[in-house]
Amino acid sequence: MRNQIINLAFESIGNGVPIVLLHGYPLHRAIWQEVTPSLAAKAHVIIPDLRGHGASPLGDDINTMEDMAADVAAILDRLGIQQTALAGHSMGGYVSLAFARLYPQRVLGLSLVASHPLADNPDKAQTRLASAQRIESEGLAFLAEEMPQKLSANPQLFPRIAQIISENSPQGAAADQRGMAARLDESQTLSNLNAPGLVICGSADPFVNLDIAREASQMMSQGELAVIEGAAHMPMLEFPAATSQALLGMLAKIK
Repeated sequence: MRNQIINLAFESIGNGVPIVLLHGYPLHRAIWQEVTPSLAAKAHVIIPDLRGHGASPLGDDINTMEDMAADVAAILDRLGIQQTALAGHSMGGYVSLAFARLYPQRVLGLSLVASHPLADNPDKAQTRLASAQRIESEGLAFLAEEMPQKLSANPQLFPRIAQIISENSPQGAAADQRGMAARLDESQTLSNLNAPGLVICGSADPFVNLDIAREASQMMSQGELAVIEGAAHMPMLEFPAATSQALLGMLAKIK
């Protein structure tokens, strides 16, 4: 049985084809600030804080990808939107994939931004569970200190990324780790996608390399790969113009 729906905090900007932008772990919707204006000039952009992030309430002690996808579906219902494109960054990509599996008829397009469809192997899952325990005992300070240089190759962005991390809930971040450790392999979801698809990959991403990104793009019948040279794991902050251009290209293919 799923946990109850969380009423997420979100922004809704612009007109046109709807697109939901989903942030990664342990971040919130501010990561999309640089790409929002160009997208909102041509689309209806919906940007939530996932449960336990930013201004959204906490869920349970595990944030499953399915529960977070159901929260997103509830936003669309509140807005009277039946179908939407989705762009998910890292963990947000996993949520987007769960949404596409649970609500395939609602998906107009799907972009994985520095993300992929694969489940954790056992070692990675155990690392996540250990991280969840550390977050609950120590809070987010160590993540705010250690993660920015892993997420971006641009030192000028480190303070901003650290600030965004620190603005989240430790309980939410721990719940994320448990949810990601338990997530399903969504390769079949990509293969079943009957809509334009896009994988955006930074050439310097330490977490999602080009081979994994290319394979994910090839799983989709209408999939494309956009490689952003010099970007690491935060292309929307590192190279917002290129990221926006790629997403607008996917939106242009939606009929």
